[in-house]
Amino acid sequence: GSLGLAYYQTGQFDEALKAYQKTAELSGQDPVPRQKMAEIFEQMGEFERAAESYFAAAELFARTRELDKAIECWNRVVRLQPEHLVSHSRLALVYDRLGNKKQAVNEYIAVASLLQHGGNIAKALETAIHAQHILPESPQIAQVIAKIRANRPLPKPSAPRGGTGQIRPQSTGQLKQKESHLTSPQDPINEARRKALEDLASLLFESEEKQQQERQERKGIQAIVKGTGALTNPEQDYDRVLLHLGRVVDAQSRNEHETAARELERALAMGLDHPAGYFTLGYLQAETGRLESAVRNLRKAALHPEYALSAYLLIGKVHRRMNNHREAAVDYLRALRLADALVVPSEQAEALRQLYDPLIEAQAQETDEEIQKRLSENIEELLLEAGWEQRLAEARRQLPQAEGNGSVLPLAEILTASTSSQVVTALANINRLAKQGRWRSAIDEAYWAIQHAPTYLPLHISVAEMLIQMGYIQEATTKLSVVARTYMVRGEPDQGIKILRRLVNLAPMDLNARQRMIEILVNAHRIEAAIDEYLQLAGVYFSRAELDQARKTYRDALRLAQQPGVKPESQVRILHQMADIDLQSLDWRQAIRAYDQIKTLQPDDEKARLNLVNLHLKLGQQPQAMDELDDYLGFLVKNRQYNRAFAFLEALVGEQPDVRAIRFRLAELYRQAGKTGQAITQYDLLVEKLVAAGDRAGAIKILQTILKLDPPDRSEYQAVLDQLLNNPR
Repeated sequence: GSLGLAYYQTGQFDEALKAYQKTAELSGQDPVPRQKMAEIFEQMGEFERAAESYFAAAELFARTRELDKAIECWNRVVRLQPEHLVSHSRLALVYDRLGNKKQAVNEYIAVASLLQHGGNIAKALETAIHAQHILPESPQIAQVIAKIRANRPLPKPSAPRGGTGQIRPQSTGQLKQKESHLTSPQDPINEARRKALEDLASLLFESEEKQQQERQERKGIQAIVKGTGALTNPEQDYDRVLLHLGRVVDAQSRNEHETAARELERALAMGLDHPAGYFTLGYLQAETGRLESAVRNLRKAALHPEYALSAYLLIGKVHRRMNNHREAAVDYLRALRLADALVVPSEQAEALRQLYDPLIEAQAQETDEEIQKRLSENIEELLLEAGWEQRLAEARRQLPQAEGNGSVLPLAEILTASTSSQVVTALANINRLAKQGRWRSAIDEAYWAIQHAPTYLPLHISVAEMLIQMGYIQEATTKLSVVARTYMVRGEPDQGIKILRRLVNLAPMDLNARQRMIEILVNAHRIEAAIDEYLQLAGVYFSRAELDQARKTYRDALRLAQQPGVKPESQVRILHQMADIDLQSLDWRQAIRAYDQIKTLQPDDEKARLNLVNLHLKLGQQPQAMDELDDYLGFLVKNRQYNRAFAFLEALVGEQPDVRAIRFRLAELYRQAGKTGQAITQYDLLVEKLVAAGDRAGAIKILQTILKLDPPDRSEYQAVLDQLLNNPR
């Protein structure tokens, strides 16, 4: 440490950095060398490495309870990288526990913003609401919550002013200023590595937040546990997974790859099911030489769009290390397909991705190792450095112009001289013949192309579409089903889902296709889409009067919708469908249970509230019915929704005219709202029903209430009251 300090004070930053790195390796848990390394990196303009070192130092300071120093380092991280989610989360929690309310709230707002921009709207709202508990009167937090609920983007965190400014170099002539990584994007692998670490760390942040609530309210990590969150021992498994995840993040901050990999494997074995976990484990295994295991986990990560590009690139790198040059070239081409589609107009992206299929197929059959190596090297040069998108765009400008039909050529055309381009030409001919209605000629052209590229799936899709046009529906559905399964086996769920959607639209009663669609969507963590398919499937059963099967399907959908992170509206929609089936089956008690759940999820659901009252009355449970009615009226009055309360009671009186307790509540509500005439009308009708029912005492009480309202025909009401009082029988 002393040698490093000496070099540092004399401006010999390269030597100082080496000395501090050596000290950090020897000292292990000492945060000071890492803090000094961060300061040197910052002066050298290597802001990303500076931020990483400050974060590592902060974590070590926190472990030794030196919170002031930890806070200083975390603040330097967010100054250098304003969107560093984990550091904002740490600052929020520490400030919260120290009682620094304003600073805690500012950090929670930053966390909410980053979560919102990352697509985790539910967690962003939960974070903002927690901040509001700290400062309930803050108008800023109220605005943040309103924006999240309205789906309006929050401003992203910016670098804090003052306090922890950038360290100025003592001798600028001795420093080689480098371009900041904050303004130049990383290569896809390192960007995905950073995102994956933040995703895993955010689960820990979520856990620490939930510890302030009741145990049963903790939902966090169970959203990403296999199945529907049902573990052998949910509480114990929950805590053990979090324990291992904490060790993963800690080991990663110290670049202890083997330790991090070991802990992450344990978390995954206990049920963690998250693409960030698979990508991180694959990366760590690649770094530690466990190459075959790395490929297996990276292929799991590649099933998720946010990690697919980076996972395929890393798989390609691993295959090159294993001298599997053919496999490397194929996976690099898969990565290039995804990257290329990102730099063309969105309406051209899908067609471009399909044009890569024959090129990938050709590489899978290629036997020339030099061609495979050259292709891999070319793609690495394009994608495995910062600024890759700009290089891709520049490379696309070198492509020959396609015909004037709005189509684009794959960038891989300039990286390989594959004869598979003949298949692309064949596709153009097929499309031309099909547009002319020359179906037989088009199919003949397609079968000729299939002989040259039998596994090029777009050709098979073209044949299926032409069969549909010719009226051969059964043959078309069979071919589409095979194509969809093939895409799934290849690890291309997006394409498989697209084909299955086409198949389902073509044959809406094909239950097997719908079941496969649901399974694929669930495995790909596309929960909302899977729920929609469940509802469609249940609708098919319902149309066939198979009510038991329909209800079972709705129940499966509900289990899926109950996972944390799914919008409550999805559960409400399913429960209404289940209740409708119960009503048709005259299973009123089961319907009540469904409506009770809806009421909890969505207190202002008027249909559920109305049915709850009516069903309790049908079962002869008037006290429960009135409890439900009073609960809903209390909710409406509390929220100043008086017109809804009047309309609800009027509708209910219309459906249940003989239930005096409902009419009494309507009259009372009118009276309390100052609507005297309408109140008297309802009281008058109530008196008639009470007298007819022989309830003289009740009628007298209501008449006395009417007289207090000073009705226009007061004498008539007085006469009726006197008659009841003087004739007790």
